[in-house]
Amino acid sequence: MKVIPGNRSLLDDLEADPDLQVNDVVEFETRYDELVSAFHAHFSASHRTNFVENARYHKWRYIEICKETNEGVVLDIGNDKPFLSFFLKMLNPAARISTISFDIPESPFDLHAVDIEQEPLPFPPATVDKIIFAEVLEHLWRDPAYALFQMNVVLKTGGELYLTTPNACELHAIVCALWQANPNQRNQYYETLESGHLHIWSSADLRVLVESNGFVIEDMSSFDAYRYTDRSGMVMEFARKVSPFIDLMGESLLLRARKGITPSGPVYDKRIFPDGKGVQYKGAIRSFHGKATALTS
Repeated sequence: MKVIPGNRSLLDDLEADPDLQVNDVVEFETRYDELVSAFHAHFSASHRTNFVENARYHKWRYIEICKETNEGVVLDIGNDKPFLSFFLKMLNPAARISTISFDIPESPFDLHAVDIEQEPLPFPPATVDKIIFAEVLEHLWRDPAYALFQMNVVLKTGGELYLTTPNACELHAIVCALWQANPNQRNQYYETLESGHLHIWSSADLRVLVESNGFVIEDMSSFDAYRYTDRSGMVMEFARKVSPFIDLMGESLLLRARKGITPSGPVYDKRIFPDGKGVQYKGAIRSFHGKATALTS
């Protein structure tokens, strides 16, 4: 774990820009496209295009996150977009929001770089009021139980977990299957393993993971985070006839939970972890890592 200092000069410029001032989330939603352009005008051209494209693609998801009420000590885990961080902080002045993420180009904010699948979170136990864990779980490939356990440790008793992740059982997955398209829309091979969606979660598996690691689920729902789903026609009609879970077929799952008990360590329910542990550095991973190390040494 290390702290990566933010770009203070950039932060000062952003906070002084009158075009970036919003009074509430209604104004944020109304002016969203305008704010995207004005905010990223402060960034270098080499990073601006990717940041703008991301903010536009995630528009409805970012708006939903910003509708949340946040107070006290809040950890935003895995958020690597300064645009979202900036407006989360502006819209929640009563919250002390810290971002846990790896190095972000030109980040105006300090970052806590933590490998959440094997390092403890850099906060004392029972000191955090809320954790935002949005669209990150699907990128974990070694030990998500460890990550959830560590979140439990730092949350106060009754502290809130707000979690979203792509939905393996979304309505659009039926359309993908019919057209021989992969329902995992980020299944491609990227330069870094964690850039893809490595495990797409169903509501049932998500419930097992969260509850087994000491949380009490208050609500499990789904929503169309990107609005590509067609909810008219025969597919919707078919789903309504055969599924008792039509309300859980949105593009993303949304889970709200509270810290209950704290287990003595990560819990590896065998319905998700058949070997009773996370991914181990054995077999091909260890073998190829050893060969790569030998070649570069």
